[in-house]
Amino acid sequence: MLGVSWVGSLRVNRVSVAGPIASGDKLGEVDVCRGKAKLATLPVVAAADVPAAGLGVRTKDRFTSPWILLLVLFVALAGTVGLNRLRRRSSNGRRGSRGEPEAA
Repeated sequence: MLGVSWVGSLRVNRVSVAGPIASGDKLGEVDVCRGKAKLATLPVVAAADVPAAGLGVRTKDRFTSPWILLLVLFVALAGTVGLNRLRRRSSNGRRGSRGEPEAA
């Protein structure tokens, strides 16, 4: 079919799909369109069983989300700034400088 363009749009019934998913579970629908005319609506069906995610996968997913990464970056930056200020404050309270000998 040369010269014919097919466009499909996907409608998913669920915002996210969590396991376990059994083979044959309906996950959504696909609208097959030609131009603006809808030709058919086909179901999106799981082709194979998908087990529930284990603890390792769930932990990785939780800690690799953008918001968690930004939070970790912010905490690390705040900790670095706080430690730097603490070091400066403790060094400013010392008597004498490096060039002067301490009084005995």
